[in-house]
Amino acid sequence: MPHVINQGRHLIILDDGPGTVLIRFKSNVATANTTCRIFQLLNRMRVPTHYIEQVDEITFRARMLRMYTLELSARRVAGGSFLKRHTDAAEGQRFDPPDVEFFEKPKRHIEPEGDDSPNGPLLVFQFPGERLWRYDPNLPINAGPVNAEPIDKSPYPYMNCEFHLEMVQLARDAFGTLEEAFLGVGAALVGLKVELGLSDQGLMLIGSVINKDHLCLRVPGEEHNTFQQIKPSDNDVAKLTERFVTLGQ
Repeated sequence: MPHVINQGRHLIILDDGPGTVLIRFKSNVATANTTCRIFQLLNRMRVPTHYIEQVDEITFRARMLRMYTLELSARRVAGGSFLKRHTDAAEGQRFDPPDVEFFEKPKRHIEPEGDDSPNGPLLVFQFPGERLWRYDPNLPINAGPVNAEPIDKSPYPYMNCEFHLEMVQLARDAFGTLEEAFLGVGAALVGLKVELGLSDQGLMLIGSVINKDHLCLRVPGEEHNTFQQIKPSDNDVAKLTERFVTLGQ
């Protein structure tokens, strides 16, 4: 019988033997299906994730990762909490490539709480100089940092310029793949949150889960060629991702 490694409001993480875990949603079939379809698509499109296979309607098997205590937020369009931090940005401003922000997370492998507000401070890694700056995510960056420290004295001593760029690129690759997929089913992806971890083979992979709480979506508006932001339900997103099953095959 697998034993519990971690448990959150929506997830239970179970030991599945050497190198793998079972991630079980406590009740929500729609959320489980969304996460599995998204991970299946990313894997088919060669965006590396920890996902292995869906075990049942609320459980999937994944590679065990050493999770980085970071959340990466990739964004195509400026809006929401981003505008609080970046007062020089205009609402609706587009980023190409997508803008990627880093936020600090507690040491856990649990899903976010489901809103646009970050879980922890905004992190800015300075290269060269090798310093880490923390900012209040709900205040303008020009208000100044909360604190700063050398990267090698921080919780992220592994972070260097090359590693940082690899993380940013992985977040952008995931965003680009899902952006194209959602456009194909009539929605626009404008924001995506991902968490990354290191496998026992030393590979950086997308981990945890990706469900509606990690997605900022828009659907066609009443005016021609416009999109309006929505707060989709679990079932709404599950229906959108049903067609992901055949993409990339």
